[in-house]
Amino acid sequence: MSEALSQAYPSQPVKIKGRKIPDNLIREVINGTAFYYPDFRAVLNKSKTLEEIMADSALQWTLKEGIGDKIKAQLDKKRFRFGRGEIGVHLGPRDNVGLDMAIFDRSELSKDDIGTTYVEVAPLAVIEIDVQVEMLDKNINVFEDYVLPKIQRLMDFGTQRFIWIFSRSQRVLIAETGKNWYFVSWREDVEFFEGMVFNVAQILEEEA
Repeated sequence: MSEALSQAYPSQPVKIKGRKIPDNLIREVINGTAFYYPDFRAVLNKSKTLEEIMADSALQWTLKEGIGDKIKAQLDKKRFRFGRGEIGVHLGPRDNVGLDMAIFDRSELSKDDIGTTYVEVAPLAVIEIDVQVEMLDKNINVFEDYVLPKIQRLMDFGTQRFIWIFSRSQRVLIAETGKNWYFVSWREDVEFFEGMVFNVAQILEEEA
């Protein structure tokens, strides 16, 4: 467990039906609220392992690879650094997020930022694929209580642009600081940052 992530966990043990939820089932903490890996209850019930619920689906890793390759082919490596996978960003006390893909200003990343703890520099732009968390209350609206707060928290931290892909509806949410947020079909070209463009449907067609 990273030092930054351990600082984010609630000080009091969280329990469900009398059982304490282990810290390793927490995927993110935003504004002090813990969000858990999907199917974390299955791990508590021992019907699934932690590794099973942490792994990406075939669609998720295909899009990470496909979009990532498109972005890297257009990337000015002298100015930007691009990452994909599970990028940990420490936003502050009790605030840690994981990102599918992100681009950073290379000049803002020092040697100290490249270590074993989460990076503490705001990404310029972020791409997320679907929702990969669950909450304790099954009746909570994940879009309003997780997606929107996560985007806003990162923008408050300094992120300028946020792209969120939703595979079930085949739509993409585009959020940019100081502008209205809006949805487009994933068949449309989407600008990631400063002219770097990708098309979700095209990538899936190319990957067959």
